[in-house]
Amino acid sequence: MILTIFFAFILLIGISLFVAVVGTAFLRKHSTKVTRSRGVSVGRGDFNTRFRREFEQRVGGGADLETQRGPAYVPAVEREFVYSKPKEAGGEGKWFLITILFLVVVIFSFYFGIRSYQNLTMKPKLFFCENVDFVKLKPINKSDTFTRGNVTIFLKSRKPLETDTALINIYRIDSQGLNFYASRELPVKPEWTSFSFKALFEEIGTYSVMVYGPGDQLLTQENISIVPDYYAYKPVRK
Repeated sequence: MILTIFFAFILLIGISLFVAVVGTAFLRKHSTKVTRSRGVSVGRGDFNTRFRREFEQRVGGGADLETQRGPAYVPAVEREFVYSKPKEAGGEGKWFLITILFLVVVIFSFYFGIRSYQNLTMKPKLFFCENVDFVKLKPINKSDTFTRGNVTIFLKSRKPLETDTALINIYRIDSQGLNFYASRELPVKPEWTSFSFKALFEEIGTYSVMVYGPGDQLLTQENISIVPDYYAYKPVRK
């Protein structure tokens, strides 16, 4: 369940990144830059000169001055033209391609991650226990360490086993590797999802129990440790 949430979160991040990049590229393509015009202000000295000139014309002494001086011009408003550098071709396309590739990788990772998680959770599990509660299909006093004697081996699967027989091979693990210890073939039904049997361990050591299905397919494998008998007795406090 946790892996499913994690992969879904990664997928949402990939989709969000894809939408953000595509939206940014679309806005850049259809946007225009607006610049404000800037005016040139007339100084106070120019205003006083103009007022004096008009006054002299009214009193009659402005004719000589006008012939000596050049005409006055009112400065016009200047505009600022901003040069925009042309955009490099292929920039948005490159990011768009990268986003598509990233999204594809995320989707495939999500898909194969879910498949691997499902295969892992659907794989049959092997338990070592003292007995089995067949009503709840749960092992009783399960462990991976027992003393010598009979041990109940319980296999449980989330899906039908789809086989008529189950082969159980037990190997003892020592310094030389795996040494064959015992083998047993059990008749089962294809619709079964669990079964159990008892195995006798007479020697101390570590054993590997392997369960095979149809076509010698390994269904599951677990190790069990057989310890000396005195581990079964606990000291009593006085």
